Amino acid sequence: PFEEAVQRALMARGYVVRPQVGSQGFYLDLAVVDPDQPGRYVLGIECDGAMYHSARSARDRDRLRQQVLEAVGWRLHRIWSTDWFRNPAAEADRAVAAIEAARRLAALDQPEELEVIAEAAPPTGLAREEPAAPGTTSAAAPYQVAQLPPTIGQRELHQHPVGRLAAWVTEVVAVESPVHSEEVTRRLAMAAGAAQVGSRIRASVAEAIQLAGKIGSIRGQGEFLWTPTMPATAAPVRDRSALPLVSRKLAFVAPEEIAAAVRAVVRSSFTLPRKATPLPAARLLGFVRPSEEQRQLFVAAVDKLLAEGALTEKGGVLIIL
Repeated sequence: PFEEAVQRALMARGYVVRPQVGSQGFYLDLAVVDPDQPGRYVLGIECDGAMYHSARSARDRDRLRQQVLEAVGWRLHRIWSTDWFRNPAAEADRAVAAIEAARRLAALDQPEELEVIAEAAPPTGLAREEPAAPGTTSAAAPYQVAQLPPTIGQRELHQHPVGRLAAWVTEVVAVESPVHSEEVTRRLAMAAGAAQVGSRIRASVAEAIQLAGKIGSIRGQGEFLWTPTMPATAAPVRDRSALPLVSRKLAFVAPEEIAAAVRAVVRSSFTLPRKATPLPAARLLGFVRPSEEQRQLFVAAVDKLLAEGALTEKGGVLIIL
């Protein structure tokens, strides 16, 4: 098989290469042990056929997986079967160059950033990633902001009938669920051309939110508004990096979405230590450099998922159940 040929070629060049490294049915084809520090892998190698990666869903999952794996410290190299069979020596040279480049970069890493080696899976054939669960395939997708009709700006916001305001609240929630009530208020105020959110606007939107909840077009959960049909376990994970600064606050992210980000990085990672979880989860949400206060929100999410049995921890590594 293709993967075995790559493994043999790299081992012939002096590297220790292990197949099917990972956990929970989600494996790298090959992983190269760091010659300088045998307690870790220095590079993951994916051996891909053109047919598998031609599907759009597979490409989307690959992008998410690469983002997550790189966030937790993995360095990846891909070898295509067509290139290998056309010129195996040249592809082996490229892989060696990638290994040596990864070794140089690994030498600069801080010790606490090193990944723990997961037990290699038994050689039972090629294992591919399992289908992503609902709410995780959109993890790398940008946050979509609702666009309200221009009629909202024809009069001051508080002058609209409360029923009309409730309909616009429902439109925002339909696009952005789960969304913080403060963000919903801001969407309506901006659409109406208001320079700032004053007390009259705030009171009018609050009344509209209450009405929308009573008629069942939205549901409230704490400070967050949801579509009635979206279960808490299906909260989408969205990248907020392109939002205005006023909206880029972790306080505006529902706890269920934070938990979904944690599940996404655990599902997509092979050897994710518990203490390393906050950074890649925050990055999925668009927070590149989370503060200590923000990091603690992800720590709390991990603790809650462990307590609920959604995650388990083995040897310091998180595993999704």
